[in-house]
Amino acid sequence: MIYDSLENAALYYSLHPLFQKAFTALQNKDWSQLECGRHEIDGDALFVNLAEYQTFLPDQGKWEAHRKYIDIQLIISGEERMGHAFINTLQVQNPYDDSQDVTFLNGSGQWITYRKSTFAIYFPHDAHKPGIMTDAPSSVRKAVAKVLL
Repeated sequence: MIYDSLENAALYYSLHPLFQKAFTALQNKDWSQLECGRHEIDGDALFVNLAEYQTFLPDQGKWEAHRKYIDIQLIISGEERMGHAFINTLQVQNPYDDSQDVTFLNGSGQWITYRKSTFAIYFPHDAHKPGIMTDAPSSVRKAVAKVLL
């Protein structure tokens, strides 16, 4: 897991052949004005899911992990807490669903508060629990770049 500010994105280009393209899209599109949903950047190899939602209590969220895609989760507006844990420290709640590229897990981890222009990179060994409120429920707009391994 990596936590940083979008202004430092270039530091991570060398970690994956599509990271530069992913970060360029995240930096150059006006995600605050686009419709929510899937936005293709490079077909199934790289796309962005744009969402807007209300944050919620920690017990309403789910720990999740992916095998096919790396997530780059960027806060466009609002703030939320996201949990992080290594998948080998959690218990499987729902087995891996290949069609959705997700495993749901139970357990606990560490928390970071994300605000506008901060991002997390979650690799397959990283479980994450997004969408958690800080002090009270609030609106969040987030772009999640899905980068094929």
